[in-house]
Amino acid sequence: MGSSTTPTRRVLLRVAATALLCLVLVHWSERGAAAHATLQRSVPADQAQLTTAPGQVDLFFAQQLQQNHTGTFAVVLNRTGQTVSDEATIDPTNGQHLAVPLHGGLDNGAYTVFWKTTSDDDGGVSLGSFSFFIGNADQQSVAEAAASGQVFVPDSARGRALSQPAPNGSSTGALVASLALGGAAGLAIGGTGVWLALRRRTAGAAPGRAARAGRR
Repeated sequence: MGSSTTPTRRVLLRVAATALLCLVLVHWSERGAAAHATLQRSVPADQAQLTTAPGQVDLFFAQQLQQNHTGTFAVVLNRTGQTVSDEATIDPTNGQHLAVPLHGGLDNGAYTVFWKTTSDDDGGVSLGSFSFFIGNADQQSVAEAAASGQVFVPDSARGRALSQPAPNGSSTGALVASLALGGAAGLAIGGTGVWLALRRRTAGAAPGRAARAGRR
C-alpha cells in the first residue's frame, strides 16, 4: 500500500508545484499588461482654473508612447466642441511626454482634453479625458465639464479614438498569460487523470493481495 501511495503523492506534488508556477506567471503578465501608458499628470491639471490661457497642454504618461497618428494623440476642445489645438507630438527627449499646442487667443471658459495612447512597451491602448478652465468658471461650466474618470469622446476624434493601431510586436504579456493558463489547465486535467489511474491500479491490486493472503 505504501509503495503505491508514495508515487501518487509525488506526482500530485509535482503537478501542484508546476501549476503554482503557471499562476505566478499569469499574475506577473497581468500586472505588466495592466500598466499601459496611462496618464500620470498633466499641465494644466484636471479641473484647474487658470487666469490666462496656456500655450500648450502637457501630458505625462506611465510608459513610452508609440508614435502613431491613430494610436497616440490628444485634442483640446472648447465648450461648443470645436478643436482649439494643433497636432500633438511626442517629446523627442522624453518618450512619455505628449505636448499639445493650443491656438492663440483662447476665450475664457471650459476646455476638454481628450487623449489616446498606445504603449511602446506592451502595445496596450488607453484613453481618457479631463477639463480645465480659463478665467472665472461658473458653476454650470464646472458641472458640464467631463468629470475625471469618465471618458468623453468628441465627434471629431471618434474615428481615431475607436481605431485599433497596428500591433507593435510587443504582446509578450498576453502570450505568457495564455500559455500559462493553458499549461495550468493541462496540468490540472493531466494530474487528475494520473491520480485516477493510480487509484484504479491500487484498487485493482487490493483484491489480488487479499486473495493471495487467503490462500496462505
